[in-house]
Amino acid sequence: MLVTVERFKDNGRTTLSLVRIDGRAECFGLEDTHRDVKVDGQTRVGAGRYVVKLRTSGGMNGRYAKALGTKHFGMLWLQDVPLFNWIYLHWGNGHADTAGCILLGTDAVMRDGRYRILNSKVAYLAFYSKVVDAAKAGTLEILIVDVDA
Repeated sequence: MLVTVERFKDNGRTTLSLVRIDGRAECFGLEDTHRDVKVDGQTRVGAGRYVVKLRTSGGMNGRYAKALGTKHFGMLWLQDVPLFNWIYLHWGNGHADTAGCILLGTDAVMRDGRYRILNSKVAYLAFYSKVVDAAKAGTLEILIVDVDA
């Protein structure tokens, strides 16, 4: 299964993308901005193709397990991202929630000079339910493309 993140807007603070599952539009994505030199917690990952596995340890996993119960099987974790560790697909609405990760939402808006996404938990749960079996099977990949960002 292939998730594609098509980055189409970067305003120098945040990056907005369209997220697809096997070619079908699923939701919006939100990340930090591009930086030539990485700034921890404020830089998006490089474009490329990455394997996505489930991470079943760590603080974020514990919080999601508590919130979702039996619907949670681990965090969607991008593997072997150059210069980055612990990059996940998860819920959150704004720049402060990203820390280099990719947030998911049903809608996108501009507030205070930054893109934000809305209904993130709803979008995440719908997305997660569609991809988690592929992640369990080791067949989930993500392709991140800079379309015009």
